[in-house]
Amino acid sequence: MVQESEGKPGEPAEAENQISQSEYGQEINYRLLSNPFPLAPVNDFLMPGSRKRQELDKELNDYLNFISELARDNELKESLELIRTSDLLPGKNTEDRKISLISGLHSLELLKNNLLIIELKLLSGAANR
Repeated sequence: MVQESEGKPGEPAEAENQISQSEYGQEINYRLLSNPFPLAPVNDFLMPGSRKRQELDKELNDYLNFISELARDNELKESLELIRTSDLLPGKNTEDRKISLISGLHSLELLKNNLLIIELKLLSGAANR
């Protein structure tokens, strides 16, 4: 999404300054975004029906099914609701709304943090057994 917003239509930019690789994965330097408010990246990547959103939904559903089998306590099962994309990412009724790149990236960061919370609960539960 950052590469699309930094480039021209149909020609994503490299975005070397905006996206860096760390030991924890890719990190976005939000202060270096030259165009944080375009609408196209969210429409192309996060709206229901887009190819990338379908891929993300499938991967998260597969992950949910996998960890649901591991979740034994009710608290963890309730936490699984934290990673439902319908709650964090644009839904079908948001097609009229204009969602900027920065808002879309924020939604993805929330999703990532919620995944980390669930991973922590799983690991804590395993350590306590």
